[in-house]
Amino acid sequence: MNRNKSTKKNSSIFSCLARFSEYIYSKMPESFSARLLIGKKKSGSGLFSKILTKFNFKKRVSLPVKRYVAKCFDNSFIFGYLKSIVSKIPLLQMKCIGLFYFSFGLYSTVVNLIKTNFLSVGGATLPIYLSIGSCVVGGILCGTQKSCYAAFSESKILSGIFFGFFNIPRNESYLDKTSIGRPMYFLIAGIVAGILGSLTSVQLILLLIPVLLILYAIFAFPESGAVALFLALPFLSAKHLAALSALVTLSYLVKLIRGKRVFNFTFFDLTVLAFGVVVFFGGIISVSPKESSELSYTLLAMLCGYFAVSNLLRTSAWIKKCGTALIVSFSASLLAIVLGEGMRLLPEARAAIFGDLFSHSILSILSINPVFIHMAVAVVPLMMLRSVSSKNSTKTVWSILAALLSVVCLFIGGSRSGTLALIIGLTLLLMLVSRKSLSYIIPAVIIIPLVIALLPSPVTNAVNTLFSFDGTIASYRQSVNFTTNKIITDSLFGGIGLGDGAFEKIYPLYANDLSLESAHTTSLYAHIMVSLGLLGLVIFIIFIAQLLRRYFSYIVHSRDDDPDIKVSAISAFAGLSALLIMGLIDDIWHSPSVFLMFWLIT
Repeated sequence: MNRNKSTKKNSSIFSCLARFSEYIYSKMPESFSARLLIGKKKSGSGLFSKILTKFNFKKRVSLPVKRYVAKCFDNSFIFGYLKSIVSKIPLLQMKCIGLFYFSFGLYSTVVNLIKTNFLSVGGATLPIYLSIGSCVVGGILCGTQKSCYAAFSESKILSGIFFGFFNIPRNESYLDKTSIGRPMYFLIAGIVAGILGSLTSVQLILLLIPVLLILYAIFAFPESGAVALFLALPFLSAKHLAALSALVTLSYLVKLIRGKRVFNFTFFDLTVLAFGVVVFFGGIISVSPKESSELSYTLLAMLCGYFAVSNLLRTSAWIKKCGTALIVSFSASLLAIVLGEGMRLLPEARAAIFGDLFSHSILSILSINPVFIHMAVAVVPLMMLRSVSSKNSTKTVWSILAALLSVVCLFIGGSRSGTLALIIGLTLLLMLVSRKSLSYIIPAVIIIPLVIALLPSPVTNAVNTLFSFDGTIASYRQSVNFTTNKIITDSLFGGIGLGDGAFEKIYPLYANDLSLESAHTTSLYAHIMVSLGLLGLVIFIIFIAQLLRRYFSYIVHSRDDDPDIKVSAISAFAGLSALLIMGLIDDIWHSPSVFLMFWLIT
């Protein structure tokens, strides 16, 4: 080991490369571009803050209004009654929940068997299996008289999820209180739900109580809702993510009205608010008003989630929790994709069985979809830097394997833009972390093409095909871009409206070749121009300029800050930069969940 170090130190090639990288790194802050991107460290408050301090706004206006509103909220009969009901949820007996699931599973199984065997009504076998499982789980839960809070505290898995992962504060006073609940009511409710299960979805009724517990956790601790939002990114649909964003925002507003949270608004947030106004008008003024308005409301709910999360995440602990949630959700989707690729190797008969058992939404997660591609570009740098900064060698090994699996999945999915963007993001991360990174990057640029040329011809051809921009795909992109430019020329200031419906309605009017159909543009910036017009693109560019300036300034001036926040800032900057570079050749906002992920990571 020492011999290798001395060889590297005495080598003229590595020595020159190290000196070259040190020189470039030292000259970067003096460049014109760095002066534009790196702001000076502020020694005092801004003009607006000085005016508020001069008039003593916080003591004269802010605090009295907060106290008055909080007093009205606490003295309200309706809100006070709801607060007393919600506060009793942790004291509910586990026996009551067990009776509900037992009676529901029993009656649901009987109803499904009667429909299948006696009424000759065919149906899927999954509801029967779920009903039997509910009956078994409910019977197990009937054996305890403890409250929900006591059962959660004693369970290592549940306490790890709620108190550890979601960082919900413990309240030991619930352990000293008597559990509540009337078992007979829950037994009757389970019977009614079992009968109604034949008319509705069994899965929906099974998720009723867990969803209620999650809602309680979100309204009691909105920060846990922010963690859940990061965790649910690859798994929920756009409407469900918008609903979750709205719930987190509502829970934050309730806490804000009661005076238990603070509200901060900067010029950076003003740009996001202006972009939200443009999105709102992009839904109203459209060639396809119905679809555009629905998409506009969805995106606005997600932007509300951005404002709530930006005000809730005020400590390094919560920021680290959200980063961990993002890594966990991406890792779970990566494992699901590996499982899905393994299912494709099975015979068709066994693969059909999996198709019958799982719903369409789960099967879509098992495939390499655009959401996974864009998420990999943004999350892998965060995963790599988080693992390297930790002292646990196991995390580093697993993160390297996850990064390699992500590249393989992008390679299998044929995503040119995703593979290139991920390579750029990891390279940028290496340059930000180590000032000697150029001494590693330059030899890699020289050696990697030689290694690819020496590989077997099938591998070489696959790599050349992936990074080749010739052929039918290039001609298709060129045709779509040419048509998109003509649409932008005629709708430069107002845009045509949000959504695929508006683009599909206008695209044939400008296309020269009607055999080539396209549901969206081939670039993020062209998508903004077509949908929202020139004003939307200008506001977005101003936002990006502010974002880059903030990140660069923080990275330069944060030598003594919390290492967890610095790791999150550097990795988020690398991921977002790679995602924005990918936006030059791909419409990364085609999926609203990626839209939400972008604004949450900022």
